[in-house]
Amino acid sequence: MTKVLKITGLCISLFFELLLLLVFVFVFAIRNSQIQSYLAEKATTYLSEELQTKISIEKVDIVLFKHIDLNNIFIEDLEGQTLLDLAHLYVDLDKIKLINKQLLIKKIGINNGTINLNRSAKNGAYNFQFLVDYFGSDKPVQKKSSPLEIKLNQLALQHINFSYHDFRKDTLDFGVDYDHIELKNLHLLADQIQSAGDNHELWIRSLGFKERSGFNLQHLAAQLNISDKGIVLRHLQLKTKESKIYFPLLALRTKQLSDFEYFDDLVRFDVALQQSQLNLKDLSYFVPDLKGMNQRVFLSGQVKDVLKRLSIDRFKLVFGQQSVLQATIKLPDFRLESEKLRFSEQIHFAHLDFQDLENIQLPQGLSAIEIPDAIKDLAYVELKNSKFRGALNDFQLSVQKAKTNLGNFALAPLRVKQEADALTIAAVQSDTALLQLQNFNLGPLAAFSELGTCSGQLNFKLSFFNDGSYALNTLNGRLNNVLF
Repeated sequence: MTKVLKITGLCISLFFELLLLLVFVFVFAIRNSQIQSYLAEKATTYLSEELQTKISIEKVDIVLFKHIDLNNIFIEDLEGQTLLDLAHLYVDLDKIKLINKQLLIKKIGINNGTINLNRSAKNGAYNFQFLVDYFGSDKPVQKKSSPLEIKLNQLALQHINFSYHDFRKDTLDFGVDYDHIELKNLHLLADQIQSAGDNHELWIRSLGFKERSGFNLQHLAAQLNISDKGIVLRHLQLKTKESKIYFPLLALRTKQLSDFEYFDDLVRFDVALQQSQLNLKDLSYFVPDLKGMNQRVFLSGQVKDVLKRLSIDRFKLVFGQQSVLQATIKLPDFRLESEKLRFSEQIHFAHLDFQDLENIQLPQGLSAIEIPDAIKDLAYVELKNSKFRGALNDFQLSVQKAKTNLGNFALAPLRVKQEADALTIAAVQSDTALLQLQNFNLGPLAAFSELGTCSGQLNFKLSFFNDGSYALNTLNGRLNNVLF
């Protein structure tokens, strides 16, 4: 009996030693790239049969808890079209802390590939939905006590072509079509990436691509944060061939991400634009109504509040050779009917050169700006402290000081009102001089060369009728001096 027990014990000991040896052999065997590639081929063949499509991975190199290296990954959708075709996917793991719910990754690299997403013209289903259905769970999602925290030191994408098409929608003839996007030679370098629940942040060091519309982004860099408090971009730099734009801050602030469903009313703009160079052709890709414009302008300003009462402070626009506009702009809720819109605008300073205005390339279909011969001799208009208040059909306008090539003038608050049968222009206060002239040369405007400079005050009421006629209802004033 003792011998039997000894033999039995020896056999058990040998069995466990052999089992341990087999475990070690298996562990080291599956670390072999050829064996891993073979297993991957078997797995993708099985999945291809299961999903009735083509899935393949040419080469696999996996070191457990260290790195994942995949070459030539290919997936077709159920229509036989390429969904994913990547030459190289590399994941360099740092640590996996399951107890602390942390996944730490050193680097993810994706090189040389194509990603094609689309929605069916028949039912709007995504072409990758079959993968979601196959690998997804039918069990209801339970709320977790704490989300998985993912930290990624670096994400690098190089030479990627990406497309998204919603085949239910028609294609735009011009501009960026958000239902039909095609990005060529997409490259991205990002780091300091963290994601936990609804909070995501990263540094975009470089992003570039060429879009099918013709828009070519050479470089984008920014610090990005997405949370229930909104989307915040800091130190945002944008560069194209003709534009260089810098936002110290570009934020769309919310109380919760669902606020984006009510964008005009709940999403607050908090934007600071440092003086930047913008080519209007670049802007036209996103605002197709500007197609045909290609002028370079310089912009700066601050944008605040929700879209329905947007405020633009410290706005500065520079264009042409000499033209400048500095203003405070408060935009109304443009969803309202035109007669209910209310404006409150102030031009702190403006220098508008007539030659600059005529040189503006307007959108296609619009005639070029032509300064009327009657006022061409003014050459320019320089305004200080001009105000516009009211509705489009009933507003007040004033100019504290204006300078032209022919002299200076000021405009007291006047009221422009659209009546049923006429448009009337008159002083807000009838006893106030509407127009003040200072050393103003009236000769060129009056086509009377003998008439020289004059100074004085004028008050009038003018009506333009719907039939094209007009009437000067009131005219009085005083000229202090007139030179001939």
